[in-house]
Amino acid sequence: METAGRNDVYAPLDSVAYPILKSHLQQWTLYGNYRLRHNLDLRLRYMLEQYRESDWGLHIDGMRGVGDLILLDQNSPSYTAHLMAATLLYRF
Repeated sequence: METAGRNDVYAPLDSVAYPILKSHLQQWTLYGNYRLRHNLDLRLRYMLEQYRESDWGLHIDGMRGVGDLILLDQNSPSYTAHLMAATLLYRF
């Protein structure tokens, strides 16, 4: 599954558009079942999730942290997560 979105935010007084916040989320799942016996199954699952974000508020060109100002010279949150799982299903 892949998702994408866009939001335009405007200042209330002068209606000037802020730059675009870009984010990208990908999720992948691979799974399978294997019957070991008539009453016992093995289930395997692999999941991958990647998130990338480019935030204009954190990446201001030419700015390096000034005094105690926050949100300058910071990295946008981005991650890659992997999950592997194995389960046994017993029926009686």
